[in-house]
Amino acid sequence: MTLGEIEKLSAEYEDAKRSLDMLVEEIKDRTSELKREFTPRLKALMGKIAKKHETLYRTVAENRDLFEKPRTQIFGTITVGLRKGKGKVQIEDEEITISLIRKYLPKKADILIRTLYEPVKSTISKLPDDELNLIQVDIVGQVDRVVIESVDTTVGKILNSLIKVQIEDLTEEYEEAA
Repeated sequence: MTLGEIEKLSAEYEDAKRSLDMLVEEIKDRTSELKREFTPRLKALMGKIAKKHETLYRTVAENRDLFEKPRTQIFGTITVGLRKGKGKVQIEDEEITISLIRKYLPKKADILIRTLYEPVKSTISKLPDDELNLIQVDIVGQVDRVVIESVDTTVGKILNSLIKVQIEDLTEEYEEAA
């Protein structure tokens, strides 16, 4: 092998790389063209979805009695209704809660109490109400919230990510009103 042969191989590699770079650039150009072409339609549809979402949200929020049992309904591919929010674990006295967990839930103590002897709020929050009462823990801020989800998770994820910003203000408005 000589430096001349390596130089020739390098030139061939450079040509192949240049072809790849040109193809990538063409893809970028076409992608930009597609974005420019579809952005007005996308924005228009996003606005339409946001308005429809707001109307549906308000309607469900104003008619909570229709969602007592069952709490959600599926219409087409859309789930609407009410669902409990996560809430926040509130523990007044951690020492008492730890001793009550050991007394009433000894088999679960390892997962409900950290080794540094503090309650594991994320796990406690998943306990049923009767067990929460036993260990004197309340979940505060756990209120019903309106649910509007696409059953088709792929479409749902796309729609949710696109309209999230547009509906955050509406959600805050309803939480303040409640």
